[in-house]
Amino acid sequence: MQIYTITIKGFRNFKDATINLAQQTLIIGPNDIGKTNCIRAFRLLLDPGLSYRDLKPDDSDFYVHEQTDTIEITLKLTDVTEDCLVAKLGKYCSDTHEVFLRYEGFRDNDDEPFRISASPDGATFTSINRADYLRVLNLRYIDSNRDLFEYIRREKKNLLEDAMDLRTEQAVVDADDAKQVELKTKLDEINSLVKELSFIQSSTDHLNTELEKLAYHHHGNKVVFEVVETEAKDFIENIKLANSVNDNPLAIGGAGRNNQIYFALWATKNKIQEDFDKEVTIYCIEEPEAHLHPHQQRKLASYFVNNTKSQLFISTHSPQIASEFSPDSIVKLYNNKPDTKAASDGCGQDIGGAVIDFAHRMNILPAEAFFCSAVLLVEGVSEVLFYKALSKEIGIDLDFYNISVLSVEGVGFLPYVKLFTALNIDWIIRTDIDVIGKKGGNKYARGISIGRSIYEFLGEEVQEIKDLIDTEYQTVNDITDPTDPSLELSINSFREAFHKIGFYLAAKDLETDLITSPIRQAIIDHYGAGKTDDAYVSDMSAKKGENMFGFLSAKSGELKALNTEKVAEPLKRCKEILEAQ
Repeated sequence: MQIYTITIKGFRNFKDATINLAQQTLIIGPNDIGKTNCIRAFRLLLDPGLSYRDLKPDDSDFYVHEQTDTIEITLKLTDVTEDCLVAKLGKYCSDTHEVFLRYEGFRDNDDEPFRISASPDGATFTSINRADYLRVLNLRYIDSNRDLFEYIRREKKNLLEDAMDLRTEQAVVDADDAKQVELKTKLDEINSLVKELSFIQSSTDHLNTELEKLAYHHHGNKVVFEVVETEAKDFIENIKLANSVNDNPLAIGGAGRNNQIYFALWATKNKIQEDFDKEVTIYCIEEPEAHLHPHQQRKLASYFVNNTKSQLFISTHSPQIASEFSPDSIVKLYNNKPDTKAASDGCGQDIGGAVIDFAHRMNILPAEAFFCSAVLLVEGVSEVLFYKALSKEIGIDLDFYNISVLSVEGVGFLPYVKLFTALNIDWIIRTDIDVIGKKGGNKYARGISIGRSIYEFLGEEVQEIKDLIDTEYQTVNDITDPTDPSLELSINSFREAFHKIGFYLAAKDLETDLITSPIRQAIIDHYGAGKTDDAYVSDMSAKKGENMFGFLSAKSGELKALNTEKVAEPLKRCKEILEAQ
């Protein structure tokens, strides 16, 4: 069985959203976008830990941006073939093995504050008892505020009892029983030795003397110190969990280590329960990365992905966690002005197709890009260094606005555009004109060719660009004379028109733009006077990343002078897009 979709209507910041889900789904998005609310929607239908009071909606549970008196959350279950599920939900199961479960919440309705129902087709629903199906279909939830010691206190006894129940060989049970009898004898011996310690005897004598002074009924009833339980069963129930280093016990302390122990204990418990095969369990974990360094975050994510048999939902802010999930299993939540939606409606073909087109580039895509609100795509590392430095000097805080600057390692922008469009992440491109040769001897403006392919992918007609493609594209795509004045006029026309789709072309390339800009003197000072402009461009173009780093280390303060130049426009456009949301 798999939860195929969840539809959320009128709930908190979700007005009407249908989200496609995968077997292992990662839920990401900025703070306050609704990741926890999305998980809460699952829990209303599947979490046995929620009480009647938890299920009864508060005013704050209804859609926040418009007046509504109802909440509707629907899960579509597919491949419902497990015997335990068919036994409980069979009458609501379609011929194609689909079941729809629905939670409805009602404002100011004390007689029926909420209703749970089921349907085989998603059209006609019948009220059912939530407790009945939770015995065979439920969600195990770990929130972001994990308390290891409280969890151990609550679950340790169950964990031990489950492990005891799994013993199938009578010889093993008999051996354990014999060891517990032996343990009882040794516990009695330990307590006897403790009582013989002089300071133990003295302290208990003083305590009992004072107790007898307080009330007659204390006479003959003495208190004693016992270092351990006297019954083997009680002793086992009260054993403590501790780290062991070289077979020596070490108190559990570090928050990161505690987090790992928590998940290991949780996983062990749930694996034991899975072995019973009496229920279908969905696992839902919020922010598992807490207190772990990047390598351990990736390892933890890999652990969940490779070891969880059932359907899994994880929410996270961690790029390291995201790197372990295929992008087509990521649900990217975003602000739809003002409600929350899932990019490309969640996991599915749109993102999957974009990922296939992306191919080998996944190896160079930093996982942080999945978390940004806008991305500036540039050709190489020198442009990344430049725009990050420029952003600081002109007062655009990339982290504040959640903007990433990403190199495509060349001019293959279209696969990136497809992926970020599918993830509903705003993108801006800055690239060179690149008038280069074609087979046959003529040349073409590669930057304009790239812009045309991106325009055609977007599928939204921009009259100005359409007209230029119809009338001027041949001029820039089959160049016989690069010095023809009409060529520059055509290039300029495309350059200005492409701004409408967020595609920015250099006058020629970044190095030429800079040597003809207000920071010209800073470049001359850094590379030495007395050279031609072409020589300075050549100096900057050789070992581009290394030279850009050296120049910025010495002259980054000079970049303030570029604030009003065209080279700064892509950064400003990113900021404008986000401020308009």
